[in-house]
Amino acid sequence: MQPAGLRGIDIRSAEQMKFVTKPWGWERWLAHGKPEFPYAFKMIHIKAPHKTSLQFHKFKQESNYLVSGSAILYYSDVPVDAERYEKGGYPKAELDQIVAGLKKHRFVAGEIVHVLPCHIHRIEALEDITLMETSTVELDDVFRLQDDAQRKDGRIEGEHK
Repeated sequence: MQPAGLRGIDIRSAEQMKFVTKPWGWERWLAHGKPEFPYAFKMIHIKAPHKTSLQFHKFKQESNYLVSGSAILYYSDVPVDAERYEKGGYPKAELDQIVAGLKKHRFVAGEIVHVLPCHIHRIEALEDITLMETSTVELDDVFRLQDDAQRKDGRIEGEHK
């Protein structure tokens, strides 16, 4: 059985797909998850010297391929406890210590980063970058520890026009 809204072969231009504005650039949602797709696929553009939220996902798993440009990837290889975080169980001092201990990687074109649920991550563009991201379908599953635009957790409706 094929998903609703799709034909056996569905050809579209990227410009026909959903466009999401971000404080740091934009996303073009090439495959937007359920109900049509069992995955999500995005083209993401981050303008230098901007950076994404310092964030983690409770369920979402993603892989990012850096097509062009260079960036710094900040990450923790130790997962946070999402349920504890949701209940306010991390004191500010403990979160500050986790953030201070983040690792850094110079992320260059041609590299791929895989991010598992509950792992803190952020990308800072050293020059304008383009990423291709594929992920599981939990697209609103975002917990923001820091955000330059002061955005809250989850989906930001104003970005989805």
